[in-house]
Amino acid sequence: MEDQIVGCIHNGFFDNYLRRFKDVFVFVPSDSRFGTNVTLNKTLSTPEERTRVVGNVIKCLAEEEKELIPGIRNELYPVAPSFGSPPYFSVERAAATYFGIKPHGMSCVANLIKECEEEAGIPLSLSNQAMSVGAVSYVHVDGYRYERGVLFCYDLELPGGFIPKNQDGEVESFKLIPVENVANVIRRTQFFKPNCSLVIMDFLFRHGYFFSIVSLVYFHTHLAVTHLTLKDKLIFLCHLYYYDPPRHGEKIITFISHFLPVIRQTIGAPTSLSLSSSSH
Repeated sequence: MEDQIVGCIHNGFFDNYLRRFKDVFVFVPSDSRFGTNVTLNKTLSTPEERTRVVGNVIKCLAEEEKELIPGIRNELYPVAPSFGSPPYFSVERAAATYFGIKPHGMSCVANLIKECEEEAGIPLSLSNQAMSVGAVSYVHVDGYRYERGVLFCYDLELPGGFIPKNQDGEVESFKLIPVENVANVIRRTQFFKPNCSLVIMDFLFRHGYFFSIVSLVYFHTHLAVTHLTLKDKLIFLCHLYYYDPPRHGEKIITFISHFLPVIRQTIGAPTSLSLSSSSH
């Protein structure tokens, strides 16, 4: 839309379902690795008109094939190039992932306060102390659906005696787990959802629990952060050692040496490995 990429569409969904709606979608062949570009017909000049015609397409597809887009709820999802930008149009929430739309809804702070109260009974006097620390983005592909999530991360230290209590019935239970054990919970179980695991891994990385993260990055290949090749990961570890050998060096050497047979088989590494540090 207007030279901005606002979503991703699966080739199968494009070929089998959208191609016939030529009065709505314009298909432009491309030499890029992303394949065909899909945009809306330029005659659809207003957000309201675009919302209406795309909604008609989704309604038509849902009526023709009941299981194709389940969970239609008549709730609109804004389609915008970035947070805070005016939407180009809106799309049925249940269909947003079929168009690979990123969420651009309620402001982060407002949502944080709302969810703290609803999910854990955290009062405003505590939730307004949360510190914004960045964001984690990911893509989850499920059939024709591209879930492109952006998770805004906050750190909030609660008083030692605080006991969370769910207010909206959407949380089964709470568990207090020592931070040193959290990475192993992610690595060895499916206790947390994958997107929740990403937020926890971000926390562990930022707070210095890095080497629990190293094993996760190497061996949890289904997570979004593990798209690097083994060679790239090894190079990353070497850079980490170079810049901070007193803190990381011995553990990295031990880690790499333990898995040297796998590394050798994958990238042709030598049978022994030595790293030297620099003072700058």
